[in-house]
Amino acid sequence: MKNLTPPQKSFKETFVNYFWQLIKTILCYLQLLLLQQWAMIGMVGTVESFHVFHLPILAVNALVMAMALYHFYDEIDDWAFMALRKEKKGLKATPTHEVDPDLADLEALYGDAVPHREEVEDIQPTHLMKKPGWIAAYIASVVAFAYLIGKYMVPVLMALGVPTVWSYVISYVGGGVIFGGLRLWRICALNNTWRIQIDLVKPGQKKYASIIKRILQGVAMLVGLGLICYY
Repeated sequence: MKNLTPPQKSFKETFVNYFWQLIKTILCYLQLLLLQQWAMIGMVGTVESFHVFHLPILAVNALVMAMALYHFYDEIDDWAFMALRKEKKGLKATPTHEVDPDLADLEALYGDAVPHREEVEDIQPTHLMKKPGWIAAYIASVVAFAYLIGKYMVPVLMALGVPTVWSYVISYVGGGVIFGGLRLWRICALNNTWRIQIDLVKPGQKKYASIIKRILQGVAMLVGLGLICYY
């Protein structure tokens, strides 16, 4: 009798599937805070007197830098990409054909000589936004960004005479909706791109870039964005 117990996932598989995207979100947010501080220092050193209406510039900068950071880390996310590829390979290994009931009698007589099976040609892994790790990271990124934008925009709306309650609602909800929409579009685009790329990875091809290389790329990206924010 076959063992029906599902195979146990390794710690790395569990980490990549459920926690890695959340950690990536925290990393992007912490770097975004640092970039915003550099932008603030650069702005204060440029204008004669800092005014509340300079804050929308920081809000726009936060949106641009956030999208740049998430785009960069998505593009070099070897772990998530290979996990998606592994999932598709597992699905392809699973029998996907069904017997045509109208030809069941002929099959009994002639077996495989009868073309009675319909193959499922394009089996795709689970969409990224249906994976628990990606969903949790998406929600966390939207909430974190909404909080950041809210801090900038509430004083501006209040200075324009908008009631306090509505200033908070418009700032936090508006920031979350704008970033959430852009981030969702980016994840869906990434999902479609990876679905094409996973079939292009040849057997035996190197799976991951070295961690040192990825760290150096991340540092270079942060420094580059920091110079843009400052100047």
